Amino acid sequence: MKSKVVIIIVISLVIIISGILVALTAMSPIRYIGLVNENYPDTILSEDISVEHLKLEKEEIFYRARLKMAEADSACLSINLVDSIIIMEIQGVKLLETKILEFSSSKIFSRFKKEAFSEYFTTPFVIDSDYCTIPKEFFNIKYAPEDTIAAQAPKTMPDTTLKDPVYFTLYLNRGLMIDIRQSDTLRTDIYKEYDQYMRNNKISKMWDKLLKFEVPAYDPWIRIEIPHSDARSIYKALPHHAQVSVIL
Repeated sequence: MKSKVVIIIVISLVIIISGILVALTAMSPIRYIGLVNENYPDTILSEDISVEHLKLEKEEIFYRARLKMAEADSACLSINLVDSIIIMEIQGVKLLETKILEFSSSKIFSRFKKEAFSEYFTTPFVIDSDYCTIPKEFFNIKYAPEDTIAAQAPKTMPDTTLKDPVYFTLYLNRGLMIDIRQSDTLRTDIYKEYDQYMRNNKISKMWDKLLKFEVPAYDPWIRIEIPHSDARSIYKALPHHAQVSVIL
C-alpha cells in the first residue's frame, strides 16, 4: 500500500514539475514581446494601417538604420527581407549584393507595437559573436626555402575552405540571431553537424534556466539562404563586431 502511495506521489510530482517547465517555456516569447513593448502604449504595428503604408514605414526605418551605419568606417551588413536582398557596404558604398533565395523568421515581430518596432530596428544591431563551419581568417603558410633555387618557387598551402559548405550564425545584441546558410539540396554531414550544434546550443541555454525554475531567454531568429559564394564572401569580409541593419 505504501509503495502505491509513493508511486502516486512521484507521478504527481513529475506531472506538476513537467507542467511548470512547459509553462515557463511557453512564457519565454511572451515575456520577450512584453519587454520590447512595455514602454510603448500605442497599437500593434500591423493594426489600422494599409499594406502600402506599412511597407513605406518599414523602408523608412531601414534607411534610417543604414544612415547610422554609414557613419562607421568599416563594412556593414544590410538585410532587406522585404525585397529579398542582402547588401554589404562601407559608408553607403555597395561592396556586394546578393539575392535571398529563401527565408523564415520568428513570428513575434508582428506583435511588436509600432513605436517599439521602430526603435528595435532603427538602431543598427552589433555582432556580439558568431559561429561558422569555416574559419574567418585564412592563414597563408609559406615554407622557408632551403636554397636559392627553392626561393624562386616558394611553396604555399592553398585555401582549402573555398569549396567547403558555408553555414553561419550571427549573434546580435538585443538577442537577435541571423542564421545564414548556403542554398543547396544536399544535406551534407557538415550541414547536419551545424544544425545539431544550433539545436544543442538552444536546448542547453533553455535548460540552464528551467533547472532554476526561471523563464528561459527567448532569442528571436531569422534564417536566410543565399548562394554559396556570397555566403562565404560575406562571412570572410564582415568584421567581428560589424553593424547590421534588418527590415522584414
